[in-house]
Amino acid sequence: MTKEQDKIRVGSTPNLRYTLKDPRGVEVDVTTADTLSIQFVAPSGGSDSTGTPIVLSGEVAIVDFQCLTTTFDAQGLWLVAVKAVFGANVYESTVDEIHVDASRF
Repeated sequence: MTKEQDKIRVGSTPNLRYTLKDPRGVEVDVTTADTLSIQFVAPSGGSDSTGTPIVLSGEVAIVDFQCLTTTFDAQGLWLVAVKAVFGANVYESTVDEIHVDASRF
């Protein structure tokens, strides 16, 4: 069972932060990526979506995403990951599991 502190609520607007690294563990400069995206895979009853994260921290391998109230539109276990494409090279963050509670603010 997921602890309450590991959950967010439907309609929450968390700030998400991810660091991209290559297979050797070296940070990837996402500021030069051809495309940079964040993918949200919804549980049954939600809407999958893709957004564009931004580099806010000043650190070139770290991307941030400010969720909208519509980002997490259904309860359940969501999967989230960031992807950077550099021509034929594709780098992805670890897949984050976000537990969304049914109660609304």
